[in-house]
Amino acid sequence: MNDSMLELSQLENQLMQLYKRYGPIGLISLATLFSVFSTVVLVFLITFVTHGNLQFNFLAEYVYYVVLIPALIAPLVTFFLTRLLAQLDIAFEVVTRLSTTDPLTGSSNRRGFYSAAAKAMHELDNSTVCMVGMIDLDDFKNINDTYGHRIGDNALTAIASQLETTVGEYGVVGRLGGDEFTFFAVGLPENIDALRAAINNQCSQIRVNSEVELSSSIGIALLRKNESIDDVMARADSALYDIKKSRTLKAA
Repeated sequence: MNDSMLELSQLENQLMQLYKRYGPIGLISLATLFSVFSTVVLVFLITFVTHGNLQFNFLAEYVYYVVLIPALIAPLVTFFLTRLLAQLDIAFEVVTRLSTTDPLTGSSNRRGFYSAAAKAMHELDNSTVCMVGMIDLDDFKNINDTYGHRIGDNALTAIASQLETTVGEYGVVGRLGGDEFTFFAVGLPENIDALRAAINNQCSQIRVNSEVELSSSIGIALLRKNESIDDVMARADSALYDIKKSRTLKAA
């Protein structure tokens, strides 16, 4: 979707202003009044030109004008209103995408992730489980300091891409900020177990380019009954912290 599709013509901008001021019902009412007013004016003008006065001599002629003129005006009004509403739909989609997507990685941002997770958790049933993970790149500051921020950005994009590929249709990947990522996945228990193994295997080591390979720490928790998304993310974060602490102690 191209953001340039949001550009409106002068007439559409005027209709948009009316829409903002009066709302959809008000706009349709104004269009209806405009059509009726135009019909009355045109009928009187045509009648005056035809008969030299404003008297209707034949009921059939009156009906003819009243039916014909709205039939000509209504399609034009409907056309412009339809275009306006289509532009509003596009605008809504673009704004939603921009407000829920991380611009660097293309993954969901914090707002988008929480919204998608809340919806998924609401739709859970007894046959499915929900897995939530927290991921942190190891020694990411050193990558930026050694190779520069462009390589650092490439590293963030690489881990996001791998996560998106691995999680796939099971859930949503989000970037919370910096080098901190999260994900949730919903499915049958056996599928989630296999997915957990795949994430630990495929996302723990990420190759950025021929020279740079980075590791990541992954903390995972399964959603418990009556837990909120914040609760399960806190447990996943705690598991992540334990993993990083364990690695630090081993390195020492």
